[in-house]
Amino acid sequence: MKKIAIMLLFCLFSCKSYQVIKDKDLVMISAKPLGKFQSLSNQKKKTDYQISIQELFEIRNLDEVVKLTISKNEEIEIHYKNVLGGNEMAAFKGKFKKNYFEVYLRKKRIFFPPIYCKTNINRLRIGLSKNQELVINRHYNYSGMVLLFAAGNSDHKQYVFKNK
Repeated sequence: MKKIAIMLLFCLFSCKSYQVIKDKDLVMISAKPLGKFQSLSNQKKKTDYQISIQELFEIRNLDEVVKLTISKNEEIEIHYKNVLGGNEMAAFKGKFKKNYFEVYLRKKRIFFPPIYCKTNINRLRIGLSKNQELVINRHYNYSGMVLLFAAGNSDHKQYVFKNK
């Protein structure tokens, strides 16, 4: 009876990975224009939250189409139209990894154990799928500890944007 109860508990609770497109399934990218993409992410279900590329990069803009390029000095450039219709660009430093381009919007760690620890990380991994969709994996970790009291929040999600 005890074994059945334990098996039932394992069946009721499970973990789901948000990473639908694996890193090995991405196309190799280099310093070049990536293309134009719809600003809102695809919805797998009606209950999924749609996020824009601008929100992921912490840009306050609601443009529907965004153009992405990676320059030769390892910066990703986001081209969009502002409220008045003028062209604007935001650039973020990053590094090429396996099949993606990695950008840290925030990366701060303070570590004095066991008295004080603080972590503030916001990382984006940008890649292209085989059908030329933009794939952005977002990982964030906001946590801290003072003496024995700790709190925090971390998550890893994947967003896919259609090619325009």
